[in-house]
Amino acid sequence: MMWKQLGRAFAIGTIAATMSTNIALADQHANQHKDKAGMPPMDANAQASMMAEMEKMGKPGPEHKMLEAQAGKWTTVTKSWMGGPEPAVSNGKAEYELILGGRFLMARFHDTMMGQPFEGFSITGYDRMAKSYNGYWIDTMSTGVYPMNGGTWDEATKSMTFNVEWPNPMGSGTMPYKMVTKFNGPDSMVFLMTMAHEGKDMPLTEVEA
Repeated sequence: MMWKQLGRAFAIGTIAATMSTNIALADQHANQHKDKAGMPPMDANAQASMMAEMEKMGKPGPEHKMLEAQAGKWTTVTKSWMGGPEPAVSNGKAEYELILGGRFLMARFHDTMMGQPFEGFSITGYDRMAKSYNGYWIDTMSTGVYPMNGGTWDEATKSMTFNVEWPNPMGSGTMPYKMVTKFNGPDSMVFLMTMAHEGKDMPLTEVEA
């Protein structure tokens, strides 16, 4: 009985595969005719130009030097404002590593938050097509994945800025946050995260490294 069932299943599968192949070939044939009637095939020069541009966009550029500047091991001092006038202060460490041929910066952050061990992880890169810094952040205080898109670099102030919309910790919906990393030379940087509140930027977290 089992072999009969297997044989029947095999026959049905063969018929289905044959029908799928015939449909795919018909679609391919129709698309070939569509291409001939509509858009002409790309010539060799245009194809080579397109491939060269794709290769260029896929390699790290000068914008990735700003990511490279963060690579290494850092000791950190974190100030966290939890609603009171004075921030809570803690000491931690951060490890930044360039990955995938220098295209992205992977960071791990270890500290304490509200008396509990805290760990955060981020990936940041520069998208040469979109012309912006992008990435995401995750940590042990949440199960969410927080995107960071549209980041910019200001050469005059040596700072990288992200303006994001993340969940509102005091209610539903989202609210704007601003994250600025300022470089004070090769061995010092300061990260400041603020939240818009009543028309002002209210500090949430400051990390000196």
